[in-house]
This record gives sequence, C-alpha cells and structure tokens, in this order.
Amino acid sequence: MNLPKTSLTCCGCIGLFLLVSCRRESESVPPLQSSIPAVIQKSALLGGTMTTDTGSAVVTADSIRVHGLVWTVPKGWTLSPTGTHPRIAQMRTPGKLEILVFSLGRGGGSVAANLQRWRSQFQPVTDSAIEWDTTGGVAQTIGRWTGSYRGGDGSVAADGSRQTMVGAVVEGPGGRVFFKVVAEPRRLRTERESIYLWIRSGKAPVKS
Repeated sequence: MNLPKTSLTCCGCIGLFLLVSCRRESESVPPLQSSIPAVIQKSALLGGTMTTDTGSAVVTADSIRVHGLVWTVPKGWTLSPTGTHPRIAQMRTPGKLEILVFSLGRGGGSVAANLQRWRSQFQPVTDSAIEWDTTGGVAQTIGRWTGSYRGGDGSVAADGSRQTMVGAVVEGPGGRVFFKVVAEPRRLRTERESIYLWIRSGKAPVKS
C-alpha cells in the first residue's frame, strides 16, 4: 500500500516528536544508582544508621560502629557519613587530612591482596613499611607507602606526584574494615602517629 507523501511526512514528524520527548524526559531524570542500596541513600540524608548488604554501619558525629567494633572521634577531629557503599564514612584530622573508611563485610579480598593493591598504586615506591598488631585481640595490619602516586580514589590526583599512603585492614568479628589516607609526605608525617593510634583504637563496645 502506497501512502501519500503528506501522510509519510506527518508520520515522520510524529515519530521525531515522540523520540525527542522521550529523550528529554530521560535526560531530566538522574540515573539510578543501582549499586547503592536505597536505604543507604535515604539514611545519608538523615545522617545516622546506614544498612549495607554486608551488615550494619552506624555513623554519628561521635563514633563509627561496624562489624562488632567501635571507633570514637578524638577531640578536634570531625566525622561524617558518606552515604555511599562501600565507603561508609570519612574522618578529618586537625591537619585536614581525610581518612576514608570502607566496609565490605567479609569480602574485599585478603589482607595480603589489599596491601599489594595499595602498593601497586605507586610507580615507583621509594619507601614502605608494614605493621601488624593485635591490640585488644583485634587483628590490625597497617601499610605505608611513599612514591609517585598512580592510583586514584578521587581524593588525590593520580598524576605521579610524590605522595604517602596509609592503608589499613582491621578484622572485626563481623568482617573487615578498611582505612585509607593519601597526602603529601610532610603533611602525613606530622599526623601519622595519631592516625595509627586512632585506627588501632577500634574495640568491641562495652555492654551495659
């Protein structure tokens, strides 16, 4: 069946209008963050409990409670939930260093695999140290690397500049908690001891 040219033209215009309308509608709606559970996005707005698919993390202005361990906020430090998974919180020190805190339950790879991954973000490494401790019966592994930083998590540009990273894995009863901070060597050196002490301060909450 042969349609008149005017009919074809009208059909084409209608189709184009529908296509443009659908495109505009889709562009006006922000993409769904399917990798972030809705409960996390909602609780981030409220600032409080964030339930992940690997357990429950309670982040307040005073403490982090996750996987059977609690970290309290030292005087002069500030803590805030990030509202994203697996990054559950970030701590800011008096020197304005950002410590990122991650929770992956019992996932996230072995301690050795994470140490190797962090080390590989420096090309080359000019200085490094690994410390392992079981303070309070909690296994804690802290690594430190200095060199040309090639990795990236959005906190520091991965442009090959000289940086120092402290990465830690703390193994709680309910899973592993990861800590990471990257900064210029001089800045991190001035607060390294207090950062190590805070990471190692995680302990089981006292039962009332």
